[in-house]
Amino acid sequence: RAVTFANTNAFVHFTLSPELNQKYLYTYTTRIIGQGGGGSGPFTYPFSININNRYVKSYPAVANGTYITVPLAREHLVSGENAIQLMYNGPLVYDSGGGWVQFDFHRLNMSLWPAGTLTRLR
Repeated sequence: RAVTFANTNAFVHFTLSPELNQKYLYTYTTRIIGQGGGGSGPFTYPFSININNRYVKSYPAVANGTYITVPLAREHLVSGENAIQLMYNGPLVYDSGGGWVQFDFHRLNMSLWPAGTLTRLR
């Protein structure tokens, strides 16, 4: 998938059961594999990531081949349908150099929520 000056949003949907939502931590990973647009290169364009319509992080511009890994805050996830939103934040008019950012893959990693008791020792 890609985000472009003409199609500024791409969504990655996934569903969590109540058990998966309560017992695990999640990290989203993607890799930028291509960028382009009008004019002469090199091309790098800003984009941002939201989860369920909540802002997570913005990237001013990253080089091709860059891996992006973002921890997803537990309070941003819900039991049921979730959506990671990738948003193109570059120029929106092709004549002014509008372009695109292409992603290689989308990965959702999960790890167990830490268990135990927090104790402060003096």
